[in-house]
Amino acid sequence: MLYSVAGISGTQSAIVALTALTFLILYNAVSMRMRDRSDVGGQIADLSRGTADLARQVAEFGRRLAAVEGRLVSANSANADRVQAVHGEINELGLLVKQLAVSFATHEEMLSSAAAAAAAAAPALRPAAEPQKEAPPFVPAMPAAVAPATPSPPVKTKAPPA
Repeated sequence: MLYSVAGISGTQSAIVALTALTFLILYNAVSMRMRDRSDVGGQIADLSRGTADLARQVAEFGRRLAAVEGRLVSANSANADRVQAVHGEINELGLLVKQLAVSFATHEEMLSSAAAAAAAAAPALRPAAEPQKEAPPFVPAMPAAVAPATPSPPVKTKAPPA
């Protein structure tokens, strides 16, 4: 344009065109760099917000995990306490059953020795003139709580015909 309109020589117009092209290239590079910086700044801000959001979510997850672990530990300790209580009660019941067995054996021994002493003393205490009657078998007295509520009817036997 300078060569045909202004009448400048071809080499001078080529130098001016080359200089204009260089300035346009520099302007384009600088403007692209400025635009890239604003885009990079936005990307960095987005990345920073994403990182902060991720950190918040991880903290929330950690808090929830700690709450679940706390509930699990308390449930396990409560179950262990219950098992210990039941174990102690079972041990106590075992001791009571052993004491009952020992007490029962002692009473049984006392009753059998009393029956044997009564049987040995019975013939020596009777006078010789009386006919010997058969002694009724020794029946220990039952406690009131165990005794039957109604007495059983007496047994009737038929006399043989004469």
